[in-house]
Amino acid sequence: MNLLIKNATVLTNNKDFDVLENALVYIKENRIFYVGKEEQNLKVSKIIDAKNNLVMPGLINAHTHTGMGVFRNYGSDTNLEDWLYKYIFPIEDELEPEDVYYSSLLSMAEMISTGTTSFIDMYFFMDDTARALQKAKMRGIITRGLNSNNIDQRLQEAEDLYNKWHNKENGLIKTALGPHSVYTNEKEDLLKALKLADKLDLAINMHLNESKTEIDNSIKKYKLPPLEFVHSLGFTKHHLIAAHCDWLSEKEKEIAKKYNVCVVHNPVSNLKLASGIMPLAQNLDEGICVSLGTDGVASNNTLDMFEEMKFASLLSKGTTYNPKAMDAKTTLKMVLDNGAKAMQLENELGKIQEGYLADLIIIDLHNITHTPNIDPVASLIYSTNGSDVLTTIIDGKVIYENKKFVYLDIEDIKQKCNVIMKKIFTKLESKKIKS
Repeated sequence: MNLLIKNATVLTNNKDFDVLENALVYIKENRIFYVGKEEQNLKVSKIIDAKNNLVMPGLINAHTHTGMGVFRNYGSDTNLEDWLYKYIFPIEDELEPEDVYYSSLLSMAEMISTGTTSFIDMYFFMDDTARALQKAKMRGIITRGLNSNNIDQRLQEAEDLYNKWHNKENGLIKTALGPHSVYTNEKEDLLKALKLADKLDLAINMHLNESKTEIDNSIKKYKLPPLEFVHSLGFTKHHLIAAHCDWLSEKEKEIAKKYNVCVVHNPVSNLKLASGIMPLAQNLDEGICVSLGTDGVASNNTLDMFEEMKFASLLSKGTTYNPKAMDAKTTLKMVLDNGAKAMQLENELGKIQEGYLADLIIIDLHNITHTPNIDPVASLIYSTNGSDVLTTIIDGKVIYENKKFVYLDIEDIKQKCNVIMKKIFTKLESKKIKS
């Protein structure tokens, strides 16, 4: 299907960072065919009038856990270690595959409706997340989380996931290897995961250097902090997506730069769990590739990347006492350019220019929070939230139009997720009574 968007203000994010007024965007199948002012000789089957709207590249959420969608607002006001071991790990034992399917759909629906078109994910029952991704028609990298509990079975599930889903749905679905962290995996099991990554030639997606406790325990056990430790094992010979990284040593920063590690900043989650604050502006200034993620809804508690961008920018300004730190343009490019690098699609994603993948969103500029719209980029970072998204286009397909889902029954998904959480709480309560 070919598509035309007309009368648009277009934020291209091209090399000149052009913002075009009253422009046309032609989409041929799943790629940008043309962006500019001249009408093209291309037959289109759909025309979208974007008058009073901004068209921009879809946002890239470089770290989340879609399968945790039903855990929104659960386990609040605790630190990372208590949150994981007292709340999350026990309740996850009650999840069934179909629960993860609907939980993933809920998370994907939230992302679609708030302007995210691509994401990097880690969880379990990932075949069910893949089914959800197929139905939602998003772009995602999905990883089966690995830890030392039944590691061989988990590795087989990861390989099965690769064989069944990698590069499927016209390349919308990709897989990676997902060792959860250094603290949930023994050294020999991390090496097993690395061996499978070597065999399948896959990226590695894991949590690293998230909390001070994690750093201290890694140094105590291995004499090295987490990123330096996995580097010593050989992880950085692969494309490494390193979520969090609030506590990088100077040596680890050099490793990240030298080996093109894609660090993912999760400011809201890290603030909520009091895990630490990444020196974001400093890391970017030093040449580290930092993208942005929300983490899961249990530790955020939304997947709104507009909210995440504002937090990232303001947090940097406040902690450095520098109002120029993480200016609006730098913040947006972190999400689009570095997010595309994390996805290994830096020459195909994150820009509205000819030949790039047609992952776009349309923002409503005709409301109070965008009036007057003196600076469109500043408006995106400081004034916009996900509810301003009107339309979402992924791989050339309109999947959310005028605030309505095209392929998802959102009321059914919400109803199913409410039932799932009630069922899980009933099971937990039953276990408490028996004990």
